[in-house]
Formats: sequence, structure tokens, C-alpha cells
Amino acid sequence: MVTGRKAVVLSPRWSPDGTQIVFESRTAGNDDLFVIPLAGRAARALTQEESNEVLPSWSPDGSAIYFGSDHSGQWQVWRMPAGGGAAVQVTREGGLVAFESYDQRWVYYCRQASPGIWRVPREGGPEKLVTPDLAANLWGQWALSQTGLFYAVFPPKGQRAILRQDLATGQTSVSRLLTRLPVQYDSGMGVTRDESLLVWSQLDQAGSDIYVVDRFR
Repeated sequence: MVTGRKAVVLSPRWSPDGTQIVFESRTAGNDDLFVIPLAGRAARALTQEESNEVLPSWSPDGSAIYFGSDHSGQWQVWRMPAGGGAAVQVTREGGLVAFESYDQRWVYYCRQASPGIWRVPREGGPEKLVTPDLAANLWGQWALSQTGLFYAVFPPKGQRAILRQDLATGQTSVSRLLTRLPVQYDSGMGVTRDESLLVWSQLDQAGSDIYVVDRFR
């Protein structure tokens, strides 16, 4: 059970069968992963490390969970059984947010503070850049369908849009034009397997206030 006034719950994701939610929670100064069943209230800890484990995602068959961790001293993508157990390191050159392809051949991921989306064979191998066009501050604004890779581009000059790259051909097309800034530094995009629905988060308005403090010291 995740308890305590200072607990912070982040990055929830439904399991493929819709019966569980995996999420990260910061309860003791670092982030760990938990799973909670839809039918119950008790959350089960997946990790209890002194390192940070963040931004979980399910494999398409629900058997594994991917996540970013600084366990090795650098942010890398790791994978562990959904029921709990030992995690294995997937990336070697940096990684943060990851999704397994529906054919279970590849793991697509982005890196911390570096633009682009990469992929690596599920069982390990060379890490290949798929597109350099995802900005580092939009690391949460991309998603994977069965046949396409969707990601937001919002350059200072040029086309502001959600693009779709065909996984088979590599051809890129515009899925939707954007007029507002996608939410930065946070997860914010999802797509269904058949691409019938695409969701994303955007910043509609922002503001600030000025206060006067009497007798300030």
C-alpha cells in the first residue's frame, strides 16, 4: 500500500487487459514502481531499490514492464516480469521512456536530455536512431501503434504537428497540425493499437502572479 502524506504518485498506465495499473511513487526520497489491481485497493511494490525507477510501460502481451532507472549510475531502460522479479538492462547508451513493439521484436525508447527516438532488438543488440526529430523537452510526447510511430514536433520555426512514421517503410507523414505547445517534460501522448484514437496533452494557457509581502526580512 502506498501511504503517507508525502507520497507522490506519477505515470499511471493500464495493463493491456485492463485489469491493473502500474505507476511510480515517491515515498522515501526515491521513485519505485507499484501495481494495483482494478478490483482491489492494495498496491504491490515491484521495486524497492535505493535508485529511481520511473515511467513504466507494459509489453503488449502484459508479461513485462519497461521503465527508466538510474540504478547503473546513468539513466537506462530496464525490463522486469510484470509479476515481479529480477530486472534486466535493455539499453547501454542511455534511455528513459520505452515501449515494446507489438511484434515483440523491438524496444523503442528516448533518452534523457537528448533529442530523438531510438530502437534496440528486444533481446539486445545495436541501438539505432529511428528519428532525430523528437525534441529533448518533449520526451513524453510520442506513442507506438502496431504499424506507426507518432511524435510531436514543435520547432521555433517550421511545421508544428504530430507526425507519423511508418514502422515498415520509415516514411513520415503529418497526422495532425498543432497550434498549441504540447506539454513538456512529462508523459502526454497515447495511441490505440489500430490508430483509431490518438490522445495528447497540450498547454492551453499559462500565467503568473505578483505578491507584495509586508515587513519582509
